Amino acid sequence: MKRTVISLLAVSAVLFATHATAQVFVSNLSPANENPPLDTAMGGLAVASVVVHDDGTSTALIIVSAFANATPITASHVHVGPAGVNGPVICPLAGPEFTNPVIGSCDFTADQTTALLNGNLYVNVHTQTNPGGEIRDQLNFVQ
Repeated sequence: MKRTVISLLAVSAVLFATHATAQVFVSNLSPANENPPLDTAMGGLAVASVVVHDDGTSTALIIVSAFANATPITASHVHVGPAGVNGPVICPLAGPEFTNPVIGSCDFTADQTTALLNGNLYVNVHTQTNPGGEIRDQLNFVQ
């Protein structure tokens, strides 16, 4: 745990050295948000700290934690798409080596950053039982 905190601080220092303002996004991952909605006990949370650069691109540090999963997690990604619509993967966070929590980073293009700011990026956690995704939610702006 101590190593994780130190790693997060180091990555945060690099991200914020650009004098840009960090924006925070949160996803309350739920099977009810899948398309189509699922009825499982699994849940989770994703938190993203995002720095938007002068050219419109952005860099995100994303932490994903899943709980009450009855089946092995096979992947976690950031996808582009509005709520209720399945979209393509734009940033892989973890594959079958999923550890809880997953800590990953994404570099978003200017178009992907615009999608993020408009509420059109989501985090999805995939499992063996539900390979299309078991829990998901939009990256929702907090501050």
